[in-house]
Amino acid sequence: MAAKIHKRKSGRPVAKQQSTNSHDVYIRIIDGVLGLINSGNIIALILLWMMAQTSYISYKVDKSFVEDFILRLIEYDYFYILPMSVFLAISVAANFWQWKTYESHIKQHIELRKELMHGIKSGTHTPLDGHNSSGLDIYTENNRNDY
Repeated sequence: MAAKIHKRKSGRPVAKQQSTNSHDVYIRIIDGVLGLINSGNIIALILLWMMAQTSYISYKVDKSFVEDFILRLIEYDYFYILPMSVFLAISVAANFWQWKTYESHIKQHIELRKELMHGIKSGTHTPLDGHNSSGLDIYTENNRNDY
């Protein structure tokens, strides 16, 4: 089935769209790198740089050397143990940091809520004896027998 040729109203054929060439690819890569720099995503930029260096070195080195190197690397036990240990340590440290951060935020919210509910520190309200903000354990002399 033949491709249809689009024609303008005047009868002249419409020019074909230019296909993507290597310069368009380079422009897209540069735009992506500049976008990473502007967004502050340094980790992605470092990983991109490492991938580019690895690709360049792999391209320039003899193929037999690369095959032997990869086989020796996979056979080496620390190839698995070291990265897994590093990632585990980073994960535990990040989890601890997140826990401490959340704990401090929760304490700040508790203090803010107490101040907004009771106003004790600002002097606008007085403390309520036996008060629980959920209302489940409030009882007075009038309704003591209801519980």
